[in-house]
Amino acid sequence: MYKANEKVIGYGTSVSYKDYKTNKEKFLEKFPSLRNKRIILFLSRIDRKKGIDMLIKAFKKISLKDETFHLVIAGPDPIGLKQSLQLLAAKYNITQKITWTGMLRDQLKWSAFNSAEVFCLSSHAENFGIAIVEALACGVPVITTDKVNISDEISQNGAGLICQDNTKDLNNTFDKWFNLSSEEKFEMKKKARLLFENKFDLANNSQKLINHIRSVIQK
Repeated sequence: MYKANEKVIGYGTSVSYKDYKTNKEKFLEKFPSLRNKRIILFLSRIDRKKGIDMLIKAFKKISLKDETFHLVIAGPDPIGLKQSLQLLAAKYNITQKITWTGMLRDQLKWSAFNSAEVFCLSSHAENFGIAIVEALACGVPVITTDKVNISDEISQNGAGLICQDNTKDLNNTFDKWFNLSSEEKFEMKKKARLLFENKFDLANNSQKLINHIRSVIQK
C-alpha cells in the first residue's frame, strides 16, 4: 500500500573547523602517559553490543607486535560493565596497555580523535555510528564491523577496514592495519576526511535537502 517518490538524503553530524583541527596536545596533557604511543581509540558508551570484550582480546595480539600500541577506551559506563572488562584485560596481562578515560566532552574529545592512529568501533549492531563519522571528520581511519550500517561506505571509499564481528576477524584486520605502509595509512586518512565531506557533513546534507525541496516545489 506504500507509494512515494523516494529520495534519500544522507544523515551525518556537524563538525566545525575548530573541532576537527583541535590539537592533540590537549588530550596528551590530560593523559601524559599516552605521549609517543600508537593509540587505538574506542569512543562510545561502554555496552555489551559494542563488542569491547572482543576488542580487548584482539588488542592483546597486536600489542605484542609493537610495545607502543595503546588502547584508549573512552565513554560512559551506564550499566557497570567496565569492571568485568578490566578483569578481562588483567587476565590477558594488558592492564597497563589500556587507558580508561571516562566520558570525553568538547575539545578534549576532539583532541582524543586527533591523537589516535586509528579509531575502532567493534560493534555487534549499529544503526549509524556518530562516533565513526566524527573520527572520519578528523581524518582518522576507521576499523569497524560489517554490523555497522555505514560500513559499506567506509570500505568502498577506502576510509578504513571492515571485519566481521568476531575476535578472529578483528585480529586479522588489526594485522592488515599493522602491515599497511605509512603511505597507505596517509592516503586512508585523506579518504576518511573526504568521505565525511561528501557523505556525512550535515551542513552539506542539509543543503541537499533544501535543494531537493526547491526542485519539487518548482515542478
